[in-house]
Amino acid sequence: LEFYGSLGGERMPHFDPTKHTTQDVVRQAIIPLSCGSSHGDCAAAMVLMGSACLPDRMVTHSWSNLFACLVAAVVADALDQPSYEKVLRD
Repeated sequence: LEFYGSLGGERMPHFDPTKHTTQDVVRQAIIPLSCGSSHGDCAAAMVLMGSACLPDRMVTHSWSNLFACLVAAVVADALDQPSYEKVLRD
C-alpha cells in the first residue's frame, strides 16, 4: 500500500488509477525502482529487503487490466471481502 500511495506523487507522477494498467505501472515505476537495488533486480526481494518468505496466496493478473483493480483485489482478499468493488471505490 505504501508503494501504491507513492503513485501519482514520488513515483510515476502522472499516474491515474482510472487509466493506468498493470503494464504501465511495471514499466514506468516498478522496473525503474527495482533496477540495480542492493537486493538484486527483483521488486519482491527489494520490498522484503532480501528476506526469504513463502507466500500465503497466489495472485494472477492481466497486464492490460487497471493496476488499481489488481491492488483492490489483493486488499479485498486480505480483508476477507467477497469482491474488490467496495475497496476500489474507497
